[in-house]
Formats: sequence, C-alpha cells, structure tokens
Amino acid sequence: MLPDPALVENSLYEAFAKLDIRPARALQRLRAIAFDAEQARLMNLPEGAPGLFIERRTFLDDGRVVEFTRSFYRGDAYDFVAELQSEPTP
Repeated sequence: MLPDPALVENSLYEAFAKLDIRPARALQRLRAIAFDAEQARLMNLPEGAPGLFIERRTFLDDGRVVEFTRSFYRGDAYDFVAELQSEPTP
C-alpha cells in the first residue's frame, strides 16, 4: 500500500492518512506463551519465561490487508486494557 517504506516516520497510521488510506477493521489475537531460547535471550529472560504474543491484521473496506504485525511482549511488563461497548438498539 505504501509506495516507499520511508514514508513511515513515527506512525504507520500517519503515513496511511497522508495517502488517504483508511483502514476499516482489524483482527487482533493475544496469546500467552512461554518464550523459547531465542525469544528469551532477546528479552533477557530465562527460557520458558511467560510472555505474550500479539498478532494483528488490519483491513481496508474491500478486504485488502494493509498491516500484518507479530509482536512479543514480556509477561511481567505488559498491561492489557480493553473497553467493550454495545451498539445502541434502533
């Protein structure tokens, strides 16, 4: 979607806005994991330490994917908050 990755300075979504690209929805999965040896080394933790794996796909209205992200977080340093709201009944 981006003609040049250098267009992303601080935020992917700011770059999208400059190009009038408007993501419509995202699917995000958060899962508890035990870090394997390489992940633990990168996080400066012992192998098997608890962590979080987050994967996100963001879509345009026509179904094209504009973002695919895989992130790993230390289990002892992450705070997850979600606000859930129902839509008003007509």
